[in-house]
Amino acid sequence: MTKIFSSLSAIVLLTFSCFAQASTEYEQAIAAANQGNYKAAYQVASMLDNGRHVAEDKVAAIDWYKKSARMGYSQAQSMLGFKYAMGTGVEKDMKTAYAWFTVALGNGHEISEQYQQKAAKELSAKELEVAKDMASKWAEAYKSKKPE
Repeated sequence: MTKIFSSLSAIVLLTFSCFAQASTEYEQAIAAANQGNYKAAYQVASMLDNGRHVAEDKVAAIDWYKKSARMGYSQAQSMLGFKYAMGTGVEKDMKTAYAWFTVALGNGHEISEQYQQKAAKELSAKELEVAKDMASKWAEAYKSKKPE
């Protein structure tokens, strides 16, 4: 009986230890993101998006992906393209998807080109012009400031 109690105590302590470590990882990522760390903002978004170390929250994840993307992180920019293309955490919007893929591509995320082209095929000529205009404005504002 003592062995069972001992084993159970060890499992409970290990569980709480892992939870505390995960909570600390999330809190540290938020602190770094709030200080302008674009990769930490992406990490927070990913944690929220996937329910890793925190309750899943697709809408909050979008806000953190946007923070990272606006700091010039092409991975976050491409991810936002996916989110808008699929309507995950946001309303589906192929113009916005196209614009984010274009910005990501301009910041060196080469694989975004194929997704940009797929998005373009779903847009009318007028919608494509609007998307290109959005991308043009965002490209300068959200230019990568750091090598990735």
